[in-house]
Amino acid sequence: MKRFPWRFPWVTVALVALSAAAWRLPAEALEYDRTRVAAGEVWRLLTGQMIHWTTRMAFFDVGMLLGLGILLEIRGDRRLMVVTLALGGCLTALAVQVLSPGLESYRGSSGLASALFVLAAVRIAKSPDPFSRTLGITAVAFFLGKAAFESLAGQTLFAGPLPMGIRVVPLVHLLGGLAGLVGVGALCESTGSWVSLRPPFTAARPPATVPRLQRGRRPRARIRSGCRSPWTRPSGRGRRGRERAGRLQGGRGRARRR
Repeated sequence: MKRFPWRFPWVTVALVALSAAAWRLPAEALEYDRTRVAAGEVWRLLTGQMIHWTTRMAFFDVGMLLGLGILLEIRGDRRLMVVTLALGGCLTALAVQVLSPGLESYRGSSGLASALFVLAAVRIAKSPDPFSRTLGITAVAFFLGKAAFESLAGQTLFAGPLPMGIRVVPLVHLLGGLAGLVGVGALCESTGSWVSLRPPFTAARPPATVPRLQRGRRPRARIRSGCRSPWTRPSGRGRRGRERAGRLQGGRGRARRR
């Protein structure tokens, strides 16, 4: 497993601190409300992602942000994490305002947590270590299965029961995961390397054998019987070599005429 130098995760700490501060404020002042957003309070599209419906939901979402954020920042993916968070927040706002016209109010940072989860899973799957690759691929498959369960059951899998009249929005989780994939794609496009699910080939290949020739000499030809032929020996270089080759060829021609 590759070790990474310690970096203080100040982005993650700041994000968790903002969520903790928002928890102390009245939730109605920060939650997403379609009527108030239409009246001009557009900032509720972002502040609604900092508060939660229940304490269990808050601990689960903020805990995911804390753990995944620290992991990504220690790995050196701070800029990528910031871009992914920004994209995840924008896609969450798009999901609740445009793609869910029947949704009147919304609270939760599960879209941001989903973005970081997919980002971390794909980054781990890119590791050459077989165990890390398997872990990352399994995490992505688990995320898709969780989204499918929430879509069919209409309830959360880990955040616990929600208040009466509040339902889960799986589209937010899916678009958050899409933000993580887009962040990885942007990184791979900039570095020129793409994530491959096939493990790299690391087997050592035997070195190619190249026949070693004597310096300044040509290899001597051999006849089928394995003996050296006097007519195929190297004749040397320069004028003496040409004269010797001529005498050998002339003697060979006289022997044939006889």
